[in-house]
Amino acid sequence: MKKLIVGIWLLLFIAAIELGLSIPSSYPHATVIIEDCKKDSGFCKNTGVLELSFTGTYRMQLDHQIHLEMDKNDLVNNDANIFNFKSAFIRSTPVIIQK
Repeated sequence: MKKLIVGIWLLLFIAAIELGLSIPSSYPHATVIIEDCKKDSGFCKNTGVLELSFTGTYRMQLDHQIHLEMDKNDLVNNDANIFNFKSAFIRSTPVIIQK
């Protein structure tokens, strides 16, 4: 029974890799450079914790409400904890203002 469970997990792991899913990981003190970025935006170069989700999305929290989001297909170069991406999205948490 134990061999069967291990075999099933191994098959699921191989299937996930074949489907293009990523192994979640975290890169502390990473530098993210966005190539297709307006120079005056302030988001072209950021340093912090970069996280890769199993769906292949990279995220970097910039403050408590804003984070950068990049797709693994937009990764141009990864050298010495410096990640160059073609483009990125800025995601913001909605703010509720109460009267």
